[in-house]
Amino acid sequence: MQQLSEFYIYKLNYNLAIGIEGKRQSIHPEEERSCFALMKLYDVLNNAVAIEEQYLLLKNMLQEQFEVGPSVEIEDWYKEWDMSQLEVLG
Repeated sequence: MQQLSEFYIYKLNYNLAIGIEGKRQSIHPEEERSCFALMKLYDVLNNAVAIEEQYLLLKNMLQEQFEVGPSVEIEDWYKEWDMSQLEVLG
């Protein structure tokens, strides 16, 4: 599934890639990679609400099921994205 998503991203067909990643997420909700991929895709589409939703879903799921937070890579990306949103608004 990941290769198909990457193919759609390469072809700039982000909506199909989102569909693939959403399906991957429903099959393996504990997998951080699908949430992160969705966050990046939504960033390309300037969909801040969807990024926030994915981040919160991931953060809550990891806390409830494993008592951990998102990976450092995801946390760093999200913080940088969040700061960029403040600059846009500010």
